Amino acid sequence: MIQYKHMFCFGMVGLIMMFTYLEKYKDELLEQKATLLKDITSCDNEIKETTKFIEYLEESSDPNYEAFTPRKVNMHHKDKIEELKTVLKESFAKKESLQNNLSSLDERIEELNSVIRNSSDHYLSKEVY
Repeated sequence: MIQYKHMFCFGMVGLIMMFTYLEKYKDELLEQKATLLKDITSCDNEIKETTKFIEYLEESSDPNYEAFTPRKVNMHHKDKIEELKTVLKESFAKKESLQNNLSSLDERIEELNSVIRNSSDHYLSKEVY
């Protein structure tokens, strides 16, 4: 009977260590999620700024203004617009990738929460003899 009591104590220490590890891992995942959310927000801001700048350049390249603006400036605007559209496509692709990573991370966090919840319910409901 004494052997079982000692096995239970060592088992509980192991369980506590396991739960501590799982909680630490969960905290790391939550930190990664916070970083991803900041990156997505930054990407959103970049997309908005680039879109506004493209709109501004397109507006200033309006054919109605061509009579009053040197052709060289318009060509520069058109080149810059094309460059910004490429940057915009890259930003959208980056944002999509970040959102996919966030989705995957959310699934891992939910899975980990489920493991922690189910394991703690299971082990806390066991009776000690």
